[in-house]
Amino acid sequence: MKLNIGSGENAVEAYINIDYSPNVLLSRVPLLKKLMRLLGLLKPEHMKSWDKRILYKDARRLAYPADSIDLIYSSHFLEHIYYWEAQELLKSCFKFLSPGGTIRLALPDYKLIAEEFIDKHKSEPLEASWQFNRSLLSYPFHKSEMVMFLLNSRFGHVHKWHPTPAMAEELLISAGFKNPILLEFQNGPYPELEKIEHRSEGTFFIQASK
Repeated sequence: MKLNIGSGENAVEAYINIDYSPNVLLSRVPLLKKLMRLLGLLKPEHMKSWDKRILYKDARRLAYPADSIDLIYSSHFLEHIYYWEAQELLKSCFKFLSPGGTIRLALPDYKLIAEEFIDKHKSEPLEASWQFNRSLLSYPFHKSEMVMFLLNSRFGHVHKWHPTPAMAEELLISAGFKNPILLEFQNGPYPELEKIEHRSEGTFFIQASK
């Protein structure tokens, strides 16, 4: 078996694709989705239909037999759960993976964001500060109505921690994985990366084995 955790709309053939976004369910009820858009409860970017092969599951509560999965891929997902939840999830992934199995993570590179902030702050401190805060994708600057606040808490893209390559390496090692290595976009000893890896900008890629 192969597992794609936090797949978003990217359903990959031969993988178990899972995501906990309400878009998974709403895409199966298009009329409700259109009504919510008319009421202003959804934004245009929420209107794309998601593949029906995507399973609506909370990655923090996965249950698979030990040593039953050969490959695990996750792109821009771990930062959307709390750090301690990411720790527990990776421990579960280690248990699920078969001996010699591989996990590959794609994560937003906050080391790069920090470097860009420091560089721009030298000439444009205010704009650099705003850009840095927007890049964190953490907290809204303006108060919203309660309905929109609740919807954004499920549909939004809030980051609950801010990954760096060093942090990701520590997470993998503490979960039991060995030989974590940083790799380039769609490169490395992982099969058919062109099918599953689509997001490169501002991203680092790290892979490890059991």
